[in-house]
Amino acid sequence: MLVAEDQIVNQRVAESYLTKLGLKVEIAGNGQIALEKARSKSYDLIFMDCQMPVLNGYEATKQLRLLENTLGRKTPVVALTAEGTSGERKSCYEAGMDDFLTKPLELHKLIETLHRWLKPSEKNLDLKALESLKDLISNDRSLTEVLIEDLEQTGPVLLHEIREGIEARNLEKISDAAHALKSSAATLGAKQVSELCQKLEDLQDFTEAEFLLKQTERKFFESLSELKTYSSRVRAA
Repeated sequence: MLVAEDQIVNQRVAESYLTKLGLKVEIAGNGQIALEKARSKSYDLIFMDCQMPVLNGYEATKQLRLLENTLGRKTPVVALTAEGTSGERKSCYEAGMDDFLTKPLELHKLIETLHRWLKPSEKNLDLKALESLKDLISNDRSLTEVLIEDLEQTGPVLLHEIREGIEARNLEKISDAAHALKSSAATLGAKQVSELCQKLEDLQDFTEAEFLLKQTERKFFESLSELKTYSSRVRAA
């Protein structure tokens, strides 16, 4: 099982879910790394984030399909995206992807996807664990703590990148950093941060850029403080 995803928070969530389902997982930090791994090794399934640095998920999948034509095999590729629009679904399928999951990942949808694409005879999925899996994951305090720590480390860096994009009047840089932060924030339930990042990602000019960034910065640190308080309260319970 290969997960191509550039954000650490999302990597940890996917790896945790899949590992607890009894699957062996490898991580690729961008589409180029995923392509190189797929060239040297066969995987039962590849989860491919659509927006990644170096080589995005669309281009990586297109190149993978060309490679597989020479290797005589075809690996199921499931798109990972924060959008979920019909237009994006079309883009995924046109690139050669087979299925579609939106982030943040929902366990029951992930399980449904695995059932669709993994052959039961391969015994990759521990079906007996499914009954208790939701409780196990929702009570996985150590995972929650690690995800909060990851957000605390990566969030300020991404906010700084947004500011650099504003100063350089570079909408693409703003959009890329906002998209990454939006996804990580949504995974941990920081809804307001995620919504503000969506507005930054969709910017067409710089009229409201500074105002939106200041709002995002304020909400990010407020949300991070609340997440830490929550984590401490659960740990002490």
